[in-house]
Amino acid sequence: MRLKRNKLQGLTGSLSSGYSQGKYARSVNSLLIGYSRKKINISSSIGYNYDAGFNKNTGRRNYSDEYGKPLSFIEMDGGSKNFGNGVNGRIAVDYTLTKRTNIGAIYNVNQRSAKDQQYYNNLQGTDQAGTDSLFSGLTNINSDASGAGYNLNLLHRGKSDGEELSADLNFSKYKNEGFQYLFNRISNGQFVFDETVFSYQLPSSTEIYAGQIDYVRPMKAKARIDFGAKASHVINDAALDLLGELPVNAAPGSDRSNRFVYKETIAAGYVNARKEFKRFSTQAGLRVENTIAAGNQLGATNGSSSTFNGSYLNFFPSVFLTYKADTNNINFFDLSFSRRIRRPNYQSLNPFLYFVDNYSYSVGNPALRPQFGNHIDLKYRYKRLLSIGVQYGIYSDVIFTVVENKDQVVINSPSNVADGYITSFVTNLNLPVAKWWTSNINLNFYRLKLTGTAGSQKLDQETFSVRGSVNNQFVIGKGFTGELNLTYNGQNIAGQRVIAPNYRVNAGLQKKILKDKASIRLVAEDMFYTNRQVDETRGIAGLMAMNTNWSDSRRIGFSFTWSFGKDKGGKRRTLNENSAQEEKSRVD
Repeated sequence: MRLKRNKLQGLTGSLSSGYSQGKYARSVNSLLIGYSRKKINISSSIGYNYDAGFNKNTGRRNYSDEYGKPLSFIEMDGGSKNFGNGVNGRIAVDYTLTKRTNIGAIYNVNQRSAKDQQYYNNLQGTDQAGTDSLFSGLTNINSDASGAGYNLNLLHRGKSDGEELSADLNFSKYKNEGFQYLFNRISNGQFVFDETVFSYQLPSSTEIYAGQIDYVRPMKAKARIDFGAKASHVINDAALDLLGELPVNAAPGSDRSNRFVYKETIAAGYVNARKEFKRFSTQAGLRVENTIAAGNQLGATNGSSSTFNGSYLNFFPSVFLTYKADTNNINFFDLSFSRRIRRPNYQSLNPFLYFVDNYSYSVGNPALRPQFGNHIDLKYRYKRLLSIGVQYGIYSDVIFTVVENKDQVVINSPSNVADGYITSFVTNLNLPVAKWWTSNINLNFYRLKLTGTAGSQKLDQETFSVRGSVNNQFVIGKGFTGELNLTYNGQNIAGQRVIAPNYRVNAGLQKKILKDKASIRLVAEDMFYTNRQVDETRGIAGLMAMNTNWSDSRRIGFSFTWSFGKDKGGKRRTLNENSAQEEKSRVD
């Protein structure tokens, strides 16, 4: 854990408030206050957010037999509306115990309530007879989520310049109380053939225990060595309780009810060494991780249950080399290698079957394994103006959502579907177009290939594509600045899906006020309403699916930010809960 230090004393803070309007409104507001006096530093924050939006989805599925003869089709029209609001707070205290030692504590809390209204209207038919059935449904999801975190930390500075020993302990707990109401109807447009109504409770909780210790030891001749250790333990407990058919409020307990408890313990240690020479700087490290995971599906009232256990030891080496080609700090060459891991979110491990519509379900995968990648990066840098690089990555156990067709019902489930590689040519240019105009241009030309198995089908996907962005900054004068940004994503592949290109354009105007202590900002997002996803799902036996999805992304917004207080030369540590950050990022 590295704790940065900022000069600060007395009372300081900032106030920020933002509002944006698309079809629905959103608002983000926060107040941060810091206070320093003698040996104690206190920082606190409170925030309130309100958000609303929609998601729209249309598509078509064509079903065929084993010989490719058309059987039927489904035209899909659905979407959702979501509304939510939340509050969050944080307080951190840092105390200077001695000249070289600081201790600190952090407490944070958050709470959020949300409502999600999903709907669908699907038409089923055949090419010969046309449409013969209408499937419609409505799902209301209410959730109340809360979380709290506690942190204790220590920083001790040694006698040598740059020598540090740091440690922190974390405990966090998240809870979510969810309720889901589902209504489904089958008709031919005139007569109703069937109606079903169900309600579920969806309680879940996640507990995270984590600790970390790091030591930095400067050496002679511009060298240093870092080493440390980390341990974490996570308990994720999720349930799906079928209440029954409304209006009957039946007690939980059906063969559709379920509960899954997942426990994961990770112990890791690392060592990292770096050395600077006249023209070269080098860094090499090794991280070792041992993971023990256990899942227990408690099952329904019929007594069915299942368990799984797994453990694995992994090594993550890294090497970084930088060559300074001249003495004027103009030309640099960088070469790096690193091995990385991406663990699945806890929610994706839950083996629960979630109803989407009459022809679509989603289910978790408790057997999901982490994804691994090896990366090599060679880059040339010219001052801070230009960088050109070549990247190569090899991946194993790549995680994607697998789509399977079972009797004309689509099942979506995360799975380790493929191995793959990506080769990229990347360039970044900071271009001073004029005194009042600077432009940053980033381009990534890449080739991506995936091979493996998706469900029972062979997967072999490949694409040549480009991603890029152009970010323009304008100095207008009299405190005004502006920006105009373009982002482009070329064709991409994600498992069985082939995603069409899209782009978006954002713009902003800012004015500094109150002697540059405050600013007001006007922004326009996705100005031409082009940030939508169009994809086609391929390689599924008996099914071809096309889908278009878009959301409330075209928006205009206004924000105000004000910083207050004076810098009086004191010092404050910036405290972070580093030992639990990776685990927290996996909580949905």
